[in-house]
Amino acid sequence: MAARKQHKFHDHIDPDIQTWDAGDGVPSEKDLDKLEMDLKMRLPREYRRFQRLHGAVMVAASDRVWPNSELGKGGPFWTFLKGFMVLGLGQECPDYMDIRTVAAQFHDEFPSTNKWVPFFAYNETADYYCFDKVGRILFWSHELPDEVEDQKVSFDQFMVQEAKKLVLRKDVVAEAVAQYGKKWRERAKCPE
Repeated sequence: MAARKQHKFHDHIDPDIQTWDAGDGVPSEKDLDKLEMDLKMRLPREYRRFQRLHGAVMVAASDRVWPNSELGKGGPFWTFLKGFMVLGLGQECPDYMDIRTVAAQFHDEFPSTNKWVPFFAYNETADYYCFDKVGRILFWSHELPDEVEDQKVSFDQFMVQEAKKLVLRKDVVAEAVAQYGKKWRERAKCPE
């Protein structure tokens, strides 16, 4: 059996990074056409191609190299960015990764955002990267809900960039864990 084709972001992750996707339950072209009708927005061609390969995706550094935080313990923001989700579709896609469900909740909670569709989030954050009606990628923060920042990259460029940043953060965390043990979060230096 031939290996399933993968998006180019996979070329930039290593064995310490785990990925989960829709597997054989990826959306069809018909599913994506219906999604665009439901969202009242054309989605970027590169995102559609990604969905046909993977559907909704979760990507995270292994607990072996990036320990989960202790309950109630804080630290620098970047030390919690151990993974991300690409919202989308899939046969058994959970609601928190389903682009339709997340977009509906997003628009209900922040009515002024109805011109943007969230498609990407770091795990454990309240901010999103969104598409606008012309396919630009915009960063949206819950702290400034009426403002967005254009990322000036295509979807494929964005995914490769995020994969590289995750590996860089993971390498710094792994080194800090090896050097400082349980105090790694306090001592690790932000790589970006």
